[in-house]
Amino acid sequence: HILGSIALQTIHHKTIMSAFVPPHGALMMLVHKGDQVQQFAAARAIQNLSYYPQYCQQFADFKVVDTSFDKKTGKNVVFRWDALQAITNLCLPTQAQNCQTHGAGILRNFCSCKN
Repeated sequence: HILGSIALQTIHHKTIMSAFVPPHGALMMLVHKGDQVQQFAAARAIQNLSYYPQYCQQFADFKVVDTSFDKKTGKNVVFRWDALQAITNLCLPTQAQNCQTHGAGILRNFCSCKN
């Protein structure tokens, strides 16, 4: 939530994205797995930061491969998701209006990426 509020202030954008550990991974995880408040705060930050082409590309290229152990089958299960999937989920009708709005803004920013 704090990062989402800081991301509203354009003077901090370069500082946030050039941190020792860039926040795009943490923000994308919140959008994908967070509750509604976390999703909103992360989406707001991503929308503001992805306005810049160099940062937009970092968010758009984000991919995750998760593994977890399924007790029923006794096997590891692999889950794959990427930024486009996580952001598109924000636009679903079951999401709050503010999440849908930020999701649409992020998708618009992703469309401006070169790749």
